[in-house]
This record gives sequence, C-alpha cells and structure tokens, in this order.
Amino acid sequence: MRRHLHMPTICAGLLISLATACSKPRHAYTATLSALLGDDLPGARIVAIRDSRHVVTIDLATLKEKNLASFADDVPFNGLSSPQWSPDGRQVLFAHGSDCFLQQARGADSERILAGHKPLYAPRFWQDPNSGDLHVLYKDDTRKNRAERGTWGKTILVNLHTGASRTLIDIPCDGGLSLDGTHLGEAYRESAIIELPGTKIHRLHDGQSCNASISPDNAYHLMFLYLPHDHFGIKNKYGKELFKIEKPAGSQEWQSPRFSNHPDFATAVAKFGSEYKLAIIHLPSERVCVLKDLAGDWGSPMLWLASGRTAAAQREKRGSAIAGAQALRLAREALDPRQAAAIYAELITRDPHGAAAEQARVVLDSPAFLAERTAWPVMKELLGLTKRLRPVAGRPSEFKDADFFERNRAILIRMIKLVATLRAEHPETRQARAATGIAKTYGLPQKTNLAIGEPVELVATITAVSKVPTAQQIAPYRESITFILYAVGKVIAGEYTEKEILVGHWGMRNSTFTAAAGWKPGLQQRLRVDAFDSHPPLARITLAADVDDGRLTPYWVLAPPRKP
Repeated sequence: MRRHLHMPTICAGLLISLATACSKPRHAYTATLSALLGDDLPGARIVAIRDSRHVVTIDLATLKEKNLASFADDVPFNGLSSPQWSPDGRQVLFAHGSDCFLQQARGADSERILAGHKPLYAPRFWQDPNSGDLHVLYKDDTRKNRAERGTWGKTILVNLHTGASRTLIDIPCDGGLSLDGTHLGEAYRESAIIELPGTKIHRLHDGQSCNASISPDNAYHLMFLYLPHDHFGIKNKYGKELFKIEKPAGSQEWQSPRFSNHPDFATAVAKFGSEYKLAIIHLPSERVCVLKDLAGDWGSPMLWLASGRTAAAQREKRGSAIAGAQALRLAREALDPRQAAAIYAELITRDPHGAAAEQARVVLDSPAFLAERTAWPVMKELLGLTKRLRPVAGRPSEFKDADFFERNRAILIRMIKLVATLRAEHPETRQARAATGIAKTYGLPQKTNLAIGEPVELVATITAVSKVPTAQQIAPYRESITFILYAVGKVIAGEYTEKEILVGHWGMRNSTFTAAAGWKPGLQQRLRVDAFDSHPPLARITLAADVDDGRLTPYWVLAPPRKP
C-alpha cells in the first residue's frame, strides 16, 4: 500500500499556498467562453504553470486563480512537469525534479507520493476502466539522457490503490495512455503511437516534435507540436492528419498543446511578445480563445470539463471500429506507403482469414507496393520542401516569378532535382504522379543548370535580434538557432542586392547559450554566409525567428563572424 506523506508548509523549496488569488473577472471573455464551452462553462477549470514556478488552477466561469504550489527555483529540464487533472477533476498531479506530488484541487491536502520510484519524470494519471483504480504513468529516464549515455529508459505504471507497479515498455514515453490502456503516445525525434503489449510502433512524424498528448478516448489520436511551432497537429495511428491548428493571429508560436479530459477540446499557450498566454481550442471547429489579459507567463495548461468522462466513454470503440472495406479504401488513398502498410497489417492481425486480410497480403507482397516504399523517402523530402516555401505578397508562387524564385532559390532547385529523380527512377509509382502534380503547381521546369547559390561575404550591422529560448523551454532538445537581422554595409565577395540580410546563427549548443544569444543591435560584423535552405539538417532544429517577417531569404553563417 502507498504511504501518505502529508507535507509541511515548506518542504524542499515547495510552498503550498491556501490563499486564492482572486483575479478581477474578465467580462470581455464571458461571451466567448460561454460560446466555446456551452453548458460546460460552470465548473470548467484549467491547471497550468505560471512564471515557471507556480502550479495554478483557474475557474473559467469567474477567471479566479488559486495557487496550489510554488517553488523557490526552477532548474532547467528537471523543473515543474506538466500538471495533470485526475479523471474526476478533484486532484492535480505534477512533479518537480524527480519528486512526484498529489494535490487536492480544492483543498490543502497535498502529499509527496511514489517516493520509492526514482528517477521519475512526466507523471500522468490513468484510471483502469475495469477496476476503477487510479494509476500514475511515468518514465524513469529522458531522451536527453539517452543521447548522452546511449541508454533507453522505461515507461512504468503504478497502481495508487495497491502500490503495485509494472513496466509497460522499454521506451520512455510521456504522451499518456489511452482510455483502455492499450496505446501509448510519445514525441521526441519522431512522433509515435505504441500498441501494447506487443509494442507495435506507429510512426506518425519523422521530424523533431514534442508535447505528445494522446486523446482521452479510444480513438488513439496523438496531438503533438512540430517545427516551426506555427501549428500543432493531431494524427490517427495510421499517420493521417485530422486537425492542423494554426497559431493565433499576432502570436509568434505555439507551445505545450494538450488534450483536455474531453476529446473535443485542447489547451496550449501562444507567445505574444515575451510571454506565453493560455489558449483554449475547440477542435471540431478549430476555434481558439486566448486569455491574453491573465497576468503572467503561462505554460503546460490542461482543461477539465464535467462532461469529459462521459464524452470519452461514448467514443470508446471509435478508434477500432474501422470495417475491412473502409480500411482498404483508406490504405489505397494513403500517399505514404508506411501508413498503408500499418493499415494492411492491422487487417491481417484482426481477421487473418477474412477477405480484407487476403487483399492486404496481396498488396503487401506485390512489386508495385515495394516500388512505392522505395520511392517514399524521395517524396517525403519533396513534401517537406513544399512546406518551407515562402510566398511573396502579391506575386504568384511560381518558379518563373523572379521575386518568388529569389526568395526560395535553394528550395526550388532542390525540388526540381527530387521531381526528376522520382520520374526517372520510380516512373510507375503514385509518388512520381504526385511529384508531377507538385511540379505543375509551382511551374517547375524538368531540369535546371542554376546553382543553389554561392557564398556571400559582407560587412553588416545588427539591427534586431530574436530571443533565444532557455534550455527548459526547448527541453528535451539541446540546440536552437537564432535569426538576426542586419543592415548591409558592404558586400566583399559574391552577390547580394538587398539593404538588409537575415542570418541564422547557433543560439544554443548542448543546452548552453552561445555568444550570438547575447548580441545586441549596433554590433558590426564581417560575415560569410550562404542560403539557409541549402543546409537541410538545419530545418529540424528549434528556431528563434522573432525578427523574420517573411520579406527576406534566410541565410546561414558559415564561420564565426569577425570584426570588420
């Protein structure tokens, strides 16, 4: 049985506050929240981290805040974890360092729990649908540590009623457990849904991603954030994107999107200036309400609604109720052959002797499907490039348009080469046909002798800098790039005609700020640069791009700047 360790007023830097911070009611939000949440507004609550130190709940009907816990400091990465509502909304779970805390949402009964389970990261609630016992899911390692030591961690489930624990998988996951306990969510260098107990992995996104959150029902949908943080996505376990939620107007980026306990609602924070503000999202309509008037810098919010448990239970079978014919049609429509293969494999597993399974085996064993698999890496790279094209206001997004071409020179030339590869080496595939459609959309020629671009050397003066995020803000990642805007003084070598230039520098390496993170306007430097888009791996790094308004082609510094 677990031991209840009731905490004193101050313990290990933690201050439990009984006072309720009564914020002035924000009448401006009343109509918006009422329209968004409907009958759920009375009793609707958010739990979040404020100013990286405080665990706070907010009553959305009154916008009154209650401080549950405060910490004297917040060490990078091992600071406050994302606080979690229990299924009934009565308790809040969070961690600081590797200590786990359980807090009564409306009282002062707080306790440090799971003292025998260390290290402990990213605790999540899960309630057994059969016994009703409340569990805590956590990982005992981080991908950050794996990168340093070359070792894997585990995902562990602990029954808070009996104290029994078991390892679910030898992979550290922090995206939560589905309602029925059969699917785990995870996002780091890739996003994935993992089926239990067979540990079948559905890979949803191969690029850098974070903030995994699995849907609170059995639809097996994963919400996660991916670069450049101007939107977050929700995909089913076959990789189909169901929702793509764009950042609010006037904001710089999204952070920490999460499902609420209701599958139709999510929360996140959007950056406005130097602070992150709470946002509530109704997923079916993609409506967003940002609580910009709430003072503070917010993070990791989670919404609780009284109807959430009922809504999740009503959809309990939605995720697995795909009939054979419907699944086959979905597989045939999938451009990504990995997504199609996952659907075929599930059909075979579910009903190995059925007609749909037989059709799936025929497709999987066919030379045509093998050709699609072989062509996919090229198509995947091509699709990634199309997402990075930068439009020019008032100009067509076509190769022949000089302004659009100059802004996207490196990307367009790489696209031409990839389209040519698909047509020449994989001519009978869906990938080649799709590539032809992409080439037509952007008016790409069949070939080009143009070079991606030559390096440029110039003297320039800093006019504006981006704010480099802290190690905690980008954890578990360890690197970030910062874009700096310069006024061009003199071009020494190469060609550059603009009066300003946007240059990317390393802003953080190995979780440590670089010199560039501290540069100020007025600093004059001699730079050697070339097109940022001619360095594909850089697109997978976290970007600080406050000064990038889309007017200029981004460049990358090739060597440490020198004095003029």
